[in-house]
Amino acid sequence: MAILSACKEKPSELAPPKDILPKDKMIDVLSSIHLAEAEAHLGRIPRGVQDSIAYLNYTETLKKHDLSVEEFEKSMKWYSETPEVFRPMYDRVIEQIKEKEQPIFEAKKLLNQNKTSSTEDKIDLKVSSQVNEQQ
Repeated sequence: MAILSACKEKPSELAPPKDILPKDKMIDVLSSIHLAEAEAHLGRIPRGVQDSIAYLNYTETLKKHDLSVEEFEKSMKWYSETPEVFRPMYDRVIEQIKEKEQPIFEAKKLLNQNKTSSTEDKIDLKVSSQVNEQQ
């Protein structure tokens, strides 16, 4: 009995099937998708346009990761149905997003220190380009 339990994997260490994205790649894709969605919904853009931008960002993100919508959705379904694996992965997604957001928070601090419109414009452009490069 002890031999059998020693051979069992912990649920969070369970490897996905071969036709499912590996954990690390899925984490990267999810981080990119969340950032792309946030970018689309944080502007002063009408809601319908935001949704269109979010969809374009979503498809571009999958393209950048060399994935089809079907591959991503199949993997998402498997991970969603395997929460003991998915929960710890999402902790890593959140960590990645926080790392990518750090330059934005630093730029906002600068904005609060220098309230001139020309500085705001320069920082907004720089932050947007940094976020786009990191995705």
